[in-house]
Order: sequence, then structure tokens, then C-alpha cells
Amino acid sequence: MIPRTRLAALLAPALVLVLGTGCGGGGASGDDAGTSGSGTRAEAARPDPNPRPEDALVRAGVTGVYGGRYVATERQDPKTWNALVANETSSTDITSNLLFEGLTGFNNKTQETEPLLAKSWEVSDDQLTWTFHLRRGVQWSDGAPFTADDVLFSAKIIYDETIHPSMAELCKVSGAPFRFEKVDDYTVRVILPEPYGPFLNVIGSIYIMPKHKLEAAYEAGNFESAYGVDTPPGDLVTMGPWTVAEYLPQQKVVFRPSPYYYKYGSDGKRLPYLDELIYLIVPDQNAEVLKFQAGESDEVYFRAEDYAGLKDGEKAGNYTVYDLGMEMATNMLWFNLNTGKNPTTGVPYVAPNKLKIMQDVRFRKAVAYAVDRDAISRTVYYGMAEPLYGPIPPVNKNWYCDDIVRYPYNLDKARALLDEAGYLDRNKDGVREAADGTPLSFTVITNADNRERIATGNILTDDLAKIGIRCIFTPTEFNSVITKLRDSFDYDAILLGLTGGIPPDPIMSANVFKSSGKTHFWFPDQKHPGTPWEARIDSLMNAQISLTDPLARKKLFDEVQRIITDKVPMIYTVSRPGFIAIRNNFAGLEPTIFRTWVLWRSDSVSYDPARARRELGLAQS
Repeated sequence: MIPRTRLAALLAPALVLVLGTGCGGGGASGDDAGTSGSGTRAEAARPDPNPRPEDALVRAGVTGVYGGRYVATERQDPKTWNALVANETSSTDITSNLLFEGLTGFNNKTQETEPLLAKSWEVSDDQLTWTFHLRRGVQWSDGAPFTADDVLFSAKIIYDETIHPSMAELCKVSGAPFRFEKVDDYTVRVILPEPYGPFLNVIGSIYIMPKHKLEAAYEAGNFESAYGVDTPPGDLVTMGPWTVAEYLPQQKVVFRPSPYYYKYGSDGKRLPYLDELIYLIVPDQNAEVLKFQAGESDEVYFRAEDYAGLKDGEKAGNYTVYDLGMEMATNMLWFNLNTGKNPTTGVPYVAPNKLKIMQDVRFRKAVAYAVDRDAISRTVYYGMAEPLYGPIPPVNKNWYCDDIVRYPYNLDKARALLDEAGYLDRNKDGVREAADGTPLSFTVITNADNRERIATGNILTDDLAKIGIRCIFTPTEFNSVITKLRDSFDYDAILLGLTGGIPPDPIMSANVFKSSGKTHFWFPDQKHPGTPWEARIDSLMNAQISLTDPLARKKLFDEVQRIITDKVPMIYTVSRPGFIAIRNNFAGLEPTIFRTWVLWRSDSVSYDPARARRELGLAQS
């Protein structure tokens, strides 16, 4: 692997000059314009006529000045503002971080659970009854009071089978749901059918929605569309630090502070500090980098191929590059093993002769041996990626299992497995066929806006050809990929990735591992496990979440990882490095490898160039 400190010198690109010094100034004539004698920017006026909540949450050590804006980018338009039905990151980046919150939250920096809408809680000795004490005086963005009724309403949505949010399976133990009870307006009791080890992490993933605003839509059967992207921003009631001020499809989403937000800095100011937060909608990764280099955005989470140019441009561009380490995310290929039929046409989702091949574990193992992870790292990630063989990357030290089946690049082993299974090139055209003449020919799709995946797919296509498998690699618009994956099931194979659950506990990915899960990619939403090994995984996932001992939980989940790598329903490729560049205009930053890198603490970010440069140890220009 090439050390990152040497990479810039090795590649030696031309210096990229940045046009402008950042977007955050909100009209300031220079980075340090408007600073006071103390070196802190003169504060913008922001009247706050609304009362401070009785149980306001105060962020220790957080200080800042009001004003300015922060501009980030997304590669897709959001599909919904509804936090309970959002799935794709273009929606969850907004709903789960900016607009809505849960009773508890996950601190990306300390990796611990922390209080949010619940100020405290206690659990009974038998670990079955949890009592949450809600913050008094908290208000929704329209001024309506937040109470226990909102919590029970949101829990009702979670368990509604007609809506079936993807996280519904997380909110059950051995298939049985939690029971939510209202003790009074500010106390909620949750009773579990069995002890549930990761309960606090899961309860924080139930984003609380406003009953007073959405109950009528729910009763009318319109809950899923009630907060659609066509809903006028003024009709959206939120609980997070931000409200939606403007949405222009394929252009931008503009957020402004919620006037009733319940969190404060230690300086006594209601958060957030910024006047405006903007997500620019861009078509691909190249556009993200170009927007940043042109001074039109304040951050960019970028690829290894961009490292040298962006690192060399730090001083001229007035930004800092942060190496966040290896991602918690996973990148993988899987084949469509769905045995179902289209309910309208009665036609199988996958042609039976092709499905029979993809169901053959020897075929999948042969493909796994044909993945040249070193070449992917070297060619796509400039030597900075690491081989990935299982569902948990090594960086997740609490849950990583070293004792798994690995498939290092070995074309001879791949060919031997295909020979053993009877897949031979019978007509000598370079492509193997099954005994019935079905060619080993498959269409593989990935999202067209991701150059790294496209490059990975091209490498994979070449290597599969060497073992007699024809891969028709077809980059496709992202939302179309998601539709094929979740709705139409009209595909052979997909090359994609998972961002990784937050918190990084396997329970947060239970809907991937369990056969009934909506994101059990290779065959989702099964009524009954389709194979004995999937049934065993279901049993292990149910058993480990009932345990409160982390070591006992890990022992069971280690077996899940061994089954996954033995049966290879998903073929893993590499772990990619995480880099982010952030304009040197902002204080209060706490970047981490967890998505959304900086904006997980958007309420604490402050536009203050002089303070930011001082804290970064940079000379004043």
C-alpha cells in the first residue's frame, strides 16, 4: 500500500486553483471580514422570542456566533421527508440528521448512546421494562408541544404492516413487538417480551414524527406520501435543528433553523448557529469535486483518485483535508436469488434456468475467487483500499470476525469449481454453459454516478471473462437501481454498497441478514426462510439480540459471519478509505468516518473564519 503522505508526490498533478474561498460567508467580502478585536467574527443578529424549554439540552463546551451558511452536496434528490419510511442515503442524510430525532442518539465521536428527546431513562432489574422521561417544554417547529403522544404515534407507525418501515424488524424480539405505554405526558414505558441487548441503539432509530400534523394522513391511509418531496416546505413540521425552506429538484435543498429547537450551546444560545444550510444536488462524484474546487461548496467527501490534487490545493483553496480512516461501509456484488413471481403477470422474477445457476453455491464461490481485490485497490483506490471478505470490515473492532471463509484471487480455483459443477464451454465460444445449454451470462448493474464502482465493475468483468462467465456490466441511474432492487426485482446481479449501520452494531443491519428483511438483498421479504442456512441466520440473529452480554452476542454473530462467507450470498470487494475536505471557515467541527461526517453535528457548526484558522493552527492571511 502506498503511504498517503507520499501519494501526492508520486502523482504530482498540476496544482488546482480554487476560484473563491468558500460559500460560508453569507456575503462577507473576505474570509476574516467582520471579525471583532478578539478574532471572532462579529455576530449576526438573531432575535429569539420563543421560551427556552424547561429541559433544554445543553451541549457542553459548544460555543459559536450566529450567521453564515454551510454548503454540502448530495448526488441524488431526496425521495421523501418522512423519516420513518426513508431508506436511501439521499433521504436519510436529511431526515435522520437534520429534520427529526429520536429519544436517544448515537455520538459519532465517542461511539456512545446519549440522551436526546428523552432526558433520562431507567430499566427494571429483569431488563424488560424501560421507562423514558421526556424533556419538558420541547416544541415542534410550528410551536406545538412535544409529548408522549408523539412517541406512541410513531411506534404505531413502526408496527403498521401496511407501511412496514424497513426498521420494523429491529423493533421486535423473537418476532414479538415492544409494547409502548403512556404513563403521563412526559413519561413513556416500553415493555419488552425478552431482554434485548441493543435496545437503546434501536430505540434511538425510531424517529419521532408529529402526531398533530400527520395523524389525519395516517388515518386516511396516506402516511407514506404525507411528507413527500412535493409537500410545500411550509407544511413540514420538524423536530431537528432545521426546517426545509426551499426545494428545487435536481438543484438544491435549503434549510433554515427551527425557531423552537431545544438544544443550546454552553454560551446560552439556541442552536444551530448557522443561518442557512444547503445541499446542492449534483449528478456525480466529479461534479461534487468540481463544485468544491470552484468554491461553491464547503465540504467534499472524495475518492482516492482525488486525494493528491485536493491535498496539494489545501493552501490555495483555504481548506483542510481530513483522513478519516477506513470506512465502516461495505462494497459487494450479489446475485438475484428471488424465487418469487410477479403478482400481476405470474412470470418469475428470474428465469428458472438462470436462477438455478445463481443458486449454486459453487458458482458464487467461483465468482468470489475471481474478484481481484488487490487490483481493485491498486487501480481504483491508488493502493489505499483494503481487501474485504465479510460483512463486517476490520475497522469495526467490536464486531469484526477474523475466522471467516476468504476467497483470495485465484482463477484456477474458480475454474475448478465451475468444472466440478458441470459448467463447461460446450460450443467453444468462450462462455461456459450449464448442462441444459444456458450460458453463464449475466447483466450486472450499478449506480452510474459512482466512478469507483464503474471501475470496479470493469475489472470484475475482465476477470469473469477469464473463467468463462460473461458479465454485461451496465451502469444505471441510481433510483432505477433501487427500484429494481426493492420493487420490480428485475435484475440478474447488482454491484453496490451499504453505508453501515449507525451505531455500528449488527442489529442495525438485521434487515439485511434476516430473511424477512426488506433489504435482505438477494431475496428480500421472505415469508419463510428459503434455505436452511438462512433459517440458521434468522435463529442466530434472534438469539443474539436477546442477550445483554456483548461477548455472548458477538459469539453468535461470528457464526452469522461464517455462514455468510461460506454460502456467499454477497461477494465482498474492498474497504475504501474515507477523506473529506472542509473549508477553513468553520468552527465547531467534529468530522468522523460515520456518515454524515460533519453534519451529524450541524447544530454546533459556526461560521467563524478567524477562530477556525486559529484552532487549525493556520497562519492568518
